[in-house]
Amino acid sequence: MLVLCFLHIRSSRFLAVERSWDRVYFGDGAQALWNHIKHHYNSADDKIYAHYAAILNSSGMGKSRTIDEMSKAHFVIPINLRGPNTQGMRFPSDVSFVLRHLSFIPGYPPPDHNVREFLTKSDSRITAYQRTCAFMKALFEDVLRVLIEEGLEGEEQPVIASRFRAMMTDGQQFGAPNKFRKDFYDKVIRDTTVILADLQVSSTVPKAQSFSFFEPCSHSIVF
Repeated sequence: MLVLCFLHIRSSRFLAVERSWDRVYFGDGAQALWNHIKHHYNSADDKIYAHYAAILNSSGMGKSRTIDEMSKAHFVIPINLRGPNTQGMRFPSDVSFVLRHLSFIPGYPPPDHNVREFLTKSDSRITAYQRTCAFMKALFEDVLRVLIEEGLEGEEQPVIASRFRAMMTDGQQFGAPNKFRKDFYDKVIRDTTVILADLQVSSTVPKAQSFSFFEPCSHSIVF
């Protein structure tokens, strides 16, 4: 009976977290994040090495939820590289076994295992760099393809952002992302493999004909 009660409570905690993701977002954190990005972004400043920012806080404080909320109005491609068997907050080891395991929450939203395993293979520095560049190229091309297939060309950015966000998050659970998201990243990985194969072929032809990761796309992701 104690075991059944224990499992029921844990299941209820997981369900509560999943459902909370669809509740009304309180506070101005999402807007503050967007304002921060706009304030610091300067594409003309060649002294900036890379445009990225880290959001640091304790587990369960709302970092991922803030980004998710921002993605309802501003286009975001979510990738979660959390490691396997990771967890959220737990009670200290001197607290009873039951309380410690009731407190266990394995992190939410769920990680994209396929992407993490593909990008973190043990390889040389140059091979890892090439794989990452090829992945980014395939990712942007596949995102553009999905948006066109969904008939979003010509729509306002908030409409595009909100629709893509729903496609990537609706139905996600603690155990795994939704089917669309897993299938989407599986295809990105397959396309990345093709790009890398083309790169290997291009290394045997004259430089003027060789493949470049930095060829401009013929379309913009944000129409």
